[in-house]
Amino acid sequence: MKLTENLTVLNSKEIKAITKQLEEQFGLVDKLDFVFLRNNKDRVYITTREIEKIDLASIRIDSVGLYFGKVYADGFRLTIEGAQLIGPLCKKNIVDVSLGQKHDWLVGKDLPLDVQENCFVILRWNNDYIGSAKVKNGVAFNSVPSARTLHVVNEQSEEGIETELIDDV
Repeated sequence: MKLTENLTVLNSKEIKAITKQLEEQFGLVDKLDFVFLRNNKDRVYITTREIEKIDLASIRIDSVGLYFGKVYADGFRLTIEGAQLIGPLCKKNIVDVSLGQKHDWLVGKDLPLDVQENCFVILRWNNDYIGSAKVKNGVAFNSVPSARTLHVVNEQSEEGIETELIDDV
């Protein structure tokens, strides 16, 4: 169903294709109970079923819900929020990163990883899901927009908060 000129509510067949992709890529083990929407740039948004109660025809909207991920020919790339939302429900292609790798990722750098296959992965540091990446030839390509990358990384330690200023961004 076309919601706006640029936004379409996905039908059950289209939702099934996305959830199947998530099952294959990440071993997603739970059903996602959301309304899925897709824009003309293949970005997928999710929202609650409460959206069905709103008459959206009378208002001008560009997007609805949480930007969840993007459809590519070779897979589905989750956003940071998408990775945080489904990461705990996934059983494969979860890559644990070190503190240094986490800092590099958060400032927008690509990460060398010990992953041999070309695939999409979810990046995790401790119990925090920090994003998703396409891995090719052992390198996770950072697709976080520069407006969302950090210039200062704060870490909590037993002694207090330590701040690391990243100069080379």
